[in-house]
Amino acid sequence: MSTALFTGLSGLRSFETYLDVIGNNISNANTTGFRGSRVTFGDLLSLTIAPGAAPTTTLGGKNPAQIGLGVGVKSIDQNTNSGSLLATDRNLDLTIFGPGFFVVNDGARNYYTRAGTFGFDASGQLVEIGTGFLVQSSTNSSIVVPPNSIAPPQATSEITLKGNLPAKVNGPLPEILSSSSPFYTGTAAIITGSNAGPFALADGDSFSLQMNGGPPQTVTFHASDFVNIGAATAAEVAAAINAATTGVTAADVGGAVQLTSDIIGSNSQIKITDINNSPAFVMGLSTVLVEGTQTQASGTTDLNDLVSNTVDYVAGTDGIEVQGSLSDGSQFAATFVYGAANDGTTLQDLVDFIDNLMTDADVHLDSQANIVVEAQESGDAQYSLTLEDSPGNTGSTNFSETSFEVTQDGTDPDQVNTAITIYDRNGEEHVLSLTFERVQGSEWFLSAALSDGSGTLTDDRVGNITFDQEGTLQTAGAGGADDTNIEIVFSSTGQQTIDLDLGAGIDGITQFGGLATAQALSQDGYAAGTLADIVVTEDGQVNGVFTNGQTQSYGQIALAAFANPGGLKREGNNMFSDTVNSGVPQFGVGGGPGGTIQSGVLESSNVDLAEEFVRMIEAQRGYQASARIIRASEELLQNLLQNI
Repeated sequence: MSTALFTGLSGLRSFETYLDVIGNNISNANTTGFRGSRVTFGDLLSLTIAPGAAPTTTLGGKNPAQIGLGVGVKSIDQNTNSGSLLATDRNLDLTIFGPGFFVVNDGARNYYTRAGTFGFDASGQLVEIGTGFLVQSSTNSSIVVPPNSIAPPQATSEITLKGNLPAKVNGPLPEILSSSSPFYTGTAAIITGSNAGPFALADGDSFSLQMNGGPPQTVTFHASDFVNIGAATAAEVAAAINAATTGVTAADVGGAVQLTSDIIGSNSQIKITDINNSPAFVMGLSTVLVEGTQTQASGTTDLNDLVSNTVDYVAGTDGIEVQGSLSDGSQFAATFVYGAANDGTTLQDLVDFIDNLMTDADVHLDSQANIVVEAQESGDAQYSLTLEDSPGNTGSTNFSETSFEVTQDGTDPDQVNTAITIYDRNGEEHVLSLTFERVQGSEWFLSAALSDGSGTLTDDRVGNITFDQEGTLQTAGAGGADDTNIEIVFSSTGQQTIDLDLGAGIDGITQFGGLATAQALSQDGYAAGTLADIVVTEDGQVNGVFTNGQTQSYGQIALAAFANPGGLKREGNNMFSDTVNSGVPQFGVGGGPGGTIQSGVLESSNVDLAEEFVRMIEAQRGYQASARIIRASEELLQNLLQNI
């Protein structure tokens, strides 16, 4: 009977412990980084009433007869699973993805925790804010971020350029002015009769003449115009034709009638058609359309032999008015006198006359017999040129057909401009302008200038920038050497060398198509900066972020891993210490065996309240049942005593 009493008592004690553990778990359900515990039970020694017996040839075996002596707490184990995550958006709230622990020190020894609630004290030391324990670094020291930290400036030493320079050449181009049509020379249309006079004509015989594409003109032969119309001479016929027509000259050539157009060139035409009887047939004049010839003029062509000349100039009297403007818009005017000793009579003489007037251009006759005015310098220009006959001329040329037009606009050299802010040794900003300028074809140079005048460029140019047929960079620098530096002497900090990195292949400066995208992409200088923020990386680097965009590492947070984390000893305040059964701490950093670090997140308690409530009911029922065992035993003892 006493055995039952002590068995019930062991149950009461065990379930009391069970409730204590459950209560602790529930009370820490919201404790950061808390790891709950569980209780396991084991039975105590048993009282053996009869040992077991082995089977015999006649009897079977018998099991041992034992009475248990109660229950005891076998173990109280930590739940080493990670808790859920709570985002805080605070940079120094840290959690560990993995089995590791943060390492903190109280000045005497290390402790280990999963609660990464960290901050800085007044001296800039990284601490666990609840205890003030110092967070340990990978070098087993504290992590300190000095208050009012400053990142020193860095002078620009390299500028990286990238983008495209246009392959199509748009400049530098001189302005070109050309005559709208070439100058031509040629021959007149001529028809010569195959028969010699006298000609047997009759009064009223007629034919038509169509000259130079004009309307037909009728020629009628009358007896009154001849001594004897039945025996007309070539001279009498020519006189009758000249009296009745224009645009043609008739003449007696060896007794035959010859008709000559008054103009030359491809527009010179004669077409004869008999009307009454056949006077053209009688004289042997062809009735097939006859045309003059036309060829390009040359410098030696006389002005009177030009197709556009309609009436011959009179030497020493007739003139051509030459007027226009130079590249800057200033006006000029002069008269070319045909046949004058200083002027001349040929097309080349006229070209030379114009060339002497246009002092900033070269005037020449091109291969197509156009008069061409080409500026001696590239860039925008205001050239103009007109030719016209002087008033009172006897001769005449149709210069309206040779007006002058700009056939190539003058442009400055092809340029691509970019600019970037650079820094001197004091961290002062300066705007550096960079200009790519085409020399010719696939060759460029790069020049630099300071827009604020704060320094002097003693070497402001990178030349010999060339590209291969694929448009990739081939050479850069004088003579093809890798000389891509510029030199600046700042008034406050002295000389500074900056390398212009043009890159290589398609990752650098290229020359494709017509795109102009080359630009200064980045530079390595910066101004001084003040500490703006602290960030912690996945590997535990504690980095200061400064207002100039720079970062500086102040240490790396250490993590500790244990062979048996369940063997750690709780020390309060979410701290653990190592024990002989936890194993020696293996120190490392984020990304190692301990796991990685996440900033702005805290690990919550891993206690599951629903599970704990179920266990609490289980413990309560077990406690009640153990109490009933004691009560039943006590009642039996009372009955026994009363019946003695």
